[in-house]
Amino acid sequence: MKIKNKKIIASALCALVGTVWTVIGFGWFAESASAENPQRNWTNFVSRSFGSPETATVIASGLNNPRGLTLSPDGAIYVAEAGSGGAGPCAPGPDDVRCYGTSGSITQIDLKNGAVSRIATGLPSIAPPGGDFAEGVHDVSFQGLGNLYFTVGFGGDPANRTIFFGQGGENLARIGRMTPRGSWTLQEDLGDFEAAVNPTGDEIDTNPYGLLAIPGKRVVADAGANDLV
Repeated sequence: MKIKNKKIIASALCALVGTVWTVIGFGWFAESASAENPQRNWTNFVSRSFGSPETATVIASGLNNPRGLTLSPDGAIYVAEAGSGGAGPCAPGPDDVRCYGTSGSITQIDLKNGAVSRIATGLPSIAPPGGDFAEGVHDVSFQGLGNLYFTVGFGGDPANRTIFFGQGGENLARIGRMTPRGSWTLQEDLGDFEAAVNPTGDEIDTNPYGLLAIPGKRVVADAGANDLV
């Protein structure tokens, strides 16, 4: 994957800002299930009215470490769920031991009838044994009604993916695509890109996060590499 030119990057940033304001306008927020630590185990999405800031309504619960979300062309919300890792292999991470599993998923929330459906499952996930602070499906973005793209994170030197997690490690630091029926495939390998190019010229590290799908392209904010690709 090549780094986009300045025009593409500027367009992507404008679109990202527009998406942010769209989401804020709808008032959708993630609410922590733990009052003690609001950054752990985020499991609920709530609808909040800015006219009545003291009121909030949960529209989806039981989510598995939700991350990014997007509105589909037909008006439903799709949520990226990073999962809670799995039984392993396990290996040291930036802050704790992380174990590989396939607990990542994508959930659809139908705003017309309130139905919540986990439509894609079995996606890669790594997390400490308790399931907190997972890396997995980080963001989702539509390009047309039938093309949902998503990022899968990692956090670390991409050369360690298979060393730490065996063959499953090849599924980390990727872009994937989901069909309307929930089947999915992994496509671009952003870990390989970071290893080969390392645009910032510093420590080799990759953790694909934010995603914007535009015609013919996917723009990704790599939180580990500190670049937009």
